[in-house]
Amino acid sequence: MQPVQGRHTAALQHRLPRRVSATGSGSMRSQSARSDRPLLSRRNPLARIASYVTEFFEQSTLHGLRYMILEKGNYVEVALWTVALVSSITGATLLIGGSWKRFQNNPTVVSLEKDFRLWNTSFPSATMCFDRRLDNNKAYDYIAEKWGLQDNSTEDYMQFFKFVEIVANATYSSLKPFKEFARNSTFNKIDMLDLADRVNTNIFFRATVFDTSMAINFTEALTELGICYSYSAVLARYLPVRKNTPIEPFEPPQCNFLNSLCYARVEDLQGPVKYFLHSPYEIPDSASKPFTVHSRQERDTTVRFLETVADPALRQLSKRQRRCQFFNEGKKPYPVYSYNLCMMTCRRKMAVRYCGCAPFFYGDRGDGVKTCDVDGMACLADYGEKLIELREEDPEADCRCYHSCEEIRYTTDRNFERSWSYPVPDNIRFRWAIELYSKTRLKRSIIFTFSDLLVSFGGTAALFLGCSILTFVELIYFFTLRLVCAVRKGSGKSRNL
Repeated sequence: MQPVQGRHTAALQHRLPRRVSATGSGSMRSQSARSDRPLLSRRNPLARIASYVTEFFEQSTLHGLRYMILEKGNYVEVALWTVALVSSITGATLLIGGSWKRFQNNPTVVSLEKDFRLWNTSFPSATMCFDRRLDNNKAYDYIAEKWGLQDNSTEDYMQFFKFVEIVANATYSSLKPFKEFARNSTFNKIDMLDLADRVNTNIFFRATVFDTSMAINFTEALTELGICYSYSAVLARYLPVRKNTPIEPFEPPQCNFLNSLCYARVEDLQGPVKYFLHSPYEIPDSASKPFTVHSRQERDTTVRFLETVADPALRQLSKRQRRCQFFNEGKKPYPVYSYNLCMMTCRRKMAVRYCGCAPFFYGDRGDGVKTCDVDGMACLADYGEKLIELREEDPEADCRCYHSCEEIRYTTDRNFERSWSYPVPDNIRFRWAIELYSKTRLKRSIIFTFSDLLVSFGGTAALFLGCSILTFVELIYFFTLRLVCAVRKGSGKSRNL
């Protein structure tokens, strides 16, 4: 006869394996039944969706989801986990949205550099326009060829001569005289750009530049100020007066801190001029402020400059992100880009909007825009001042002109004028120079790259949700490819998952 304690121990050992085995077999039968049951196989659509989402919650690596579907759990516990998960998703969304907004709107930084002894700075260019661009002898020949008039004392000749002079000197500020010739078929048939080119004054000059090894000449350029001449300018070569003019490569002379003086002088000009000092990669427009030189006068201008350079990695960003544009990122009708060139394009579009045509001093850029005849120029006379004062902020214009990523801004340091009278020879000359070098410059760089954006996304998701990029891959997979397979299996179209 066994002791009581022995009998109890034997009974316990006899019953325990049965319960474990029973429990295990029940669980296995439950799992087997669950696995044998095809996904989304129930007839009720809502029940099928609920079943599929429940399975996702059970298997997902996203923290907290499995605790929200406890069949016999405490409702308070489920509610707390739901609040915690929603709060985490909200916080992660806000931070991720902030990182994305920063990457789109403010990923760059402008820093200050001071290693000025190592810099080379492009020498400033000068664009010169004659006050009176008409050559009287050329005008006489043109009138005789075009209209057969050779007697310059007749009233008809004076009328034609006045028209030729108006065309030769046409700018946005001198359009009102065109109204006198409006609605006249004789003048409307004239190619005004060809006329302005044929009667334009020939340029004669003598130039001296600090770098005697460079053979620099004036380049004829078609601008909003008419036909002008640019000295040591790269951009001017992309604004030819005549079509199919070859663009020759050119590198402007360079100045540095070790140069005692960077200068250029132009003299022996045949008439009063207006000149503009600007970057070699820029061109003056209607809003630019000129220096003037009259007969028996000399002007000496020295400038200070502030240069901005750009990190080459900046090209990885879009124009909207960096809020600037490189020189070689031009758009039709121009193959290159500058701020003034963009504003010129904007004025051209506004002119087309106002009068249906573009002034002839823009030339034919091959974009199908109609060139104004005399009636069109007379129409634009009412908008001349408005076009000159055009700003990129004007909502009507919608210019969207970015500044150049690499640019040089010049400010006048000293502007000296000297005049003389007879019997001194009638000479016109001007000189410009850099005497004081800037010891600082600005540099545009990326401070928040795309890699930084990904790291920010991953860190935020890991902090708030305890997940990685594989969790999002799993989410996409579960509700795309796996969902399609489950639907096909549930509908009997496929026997295998």
